[in-house]
Amino acid sequence: MNRPHIICHMTMSIDGKVTGDYLSKPECESATESYYQINCDYRADAFACGRVTMEESFTYGYQPDLSEFANSNVQREDYIADKDAGFFAVAFDRHGRLGWQTAKIIDDDPGYDNAHIIEVLCEDASNAYLAYLQSIGVSYIFAGKEELNLLLALDKLYRLFGIKKLLLEGGSIINGAFERENVIDELSLVVAPMIAGTEGKTLFYESEIQNYTLTETKLLPDSTVWLHYLKIDLEENRMKILIITGSAHKNGTTAHLTEQFIKGATEAGHDVCRFDAAFKNVHPCIACEKCHNTNTGCAFKDDMEELNPILLAADVVVFVTPIYYYAMNAQIRTVIDRFYANDAALHKNKKTALMLTMADYNMETADGAVASFNGMANYLE
Repeated sequence: MNRPHIICHMTMSIDGKVTGDYLSKPECESATESYYQINCDYRADAFACGRVTMEESFTYGYQPDLSEFANSNVQREDYIADKDAGFFAVAFDRHGRLGWQTAKIIDDDPGYDNAHIIEVLCEDASNAYLAYLQSIGVSYIFAGKEELNLLLALDKLYRLFGIKKLLLEGGSIINGAFERENVIDELSLVVAPMIAGTEGKTLFYESEIQNYTLTETKLLPDSTVWLHYLKIDLEENRMKILIITGSAHKNGTTAHLTEQFIKGATEAGHDVCRFDAAFKNVHPCIACEKCHNTNTGCAFKDDMEELNPILLAADVVVFVTPIYYYAMNAQIRTVIDRFYANDAALHKNKKTALMLTMADYNMETADGAVASFNGMANYLE
């Protein structure tokens, strides 16, 4: 099953509460501001909340007059009003209770404003409610007859709307449902410097034992702390990826290809480091043999000193280059030639990949670059 990469992003108290009066206290303002900033920084395709959170944050208890839709007869088929919106608000509202007034979120915060609304419903939602949603242009999908089938919902969000990265933002009940299905890939927790006390709900309602690993912590303003966790199974498959580019065009095709690769790799939980050869000071190898004869490294002290430790630690090395005169361009070849100084250490089962760009429909134009790469890749593996 395909599904979005899911990050549970929440503000919480020191004692693990995600609701309560503490959230409205002045002492929590800084944590709230940090939460919203991190929400924006993730640049997710969608955010998702349960019915209660959506009502508290966006619909404010509004209930539309459904009387004009009382005689509607609506087929239980997914209704896709705007699959190309680019940014979505996913409301898990099993029985159809939320009173939306528009098809998009209207909010002062850019991390939520203008998100096209998708209702996730069960098939027992009323005909009148479905007809009302259609009348205002709100999309909806069905995921179960009377109880929510979360995996089906996630599959539809991925297939029908192209949602690849989803921020799960509460409340406790919907967070718990995701946790029990073992579909939360990351935790992003903004911890306010406050104790919530006896009131409030925990991060996950009716949770099960799951293993995560802490990957990053940040001390934010006013004693707020950000904690980032990855699921253990993601961590076990996590790779260190080095991507070396050759193009001298900062906004060209090679750069775009590189950026898309990095986006996909980071969303999958991998660590990615980029080295743009055309903008680095790398002297060509002159075959002086100093690196092998003296065992003191390369004779030239330049930007390869920045690259070498990353290169040696990498699990995967990806080469991205334009084709110049039937071959890799000079900038990336210069870097590859300097691998010689680390020859013995590099010959240790590294995975490699090659991505090429060229202004030619004839694939034979790339044969020289591919042949050169294959020889190097076979050696590194």
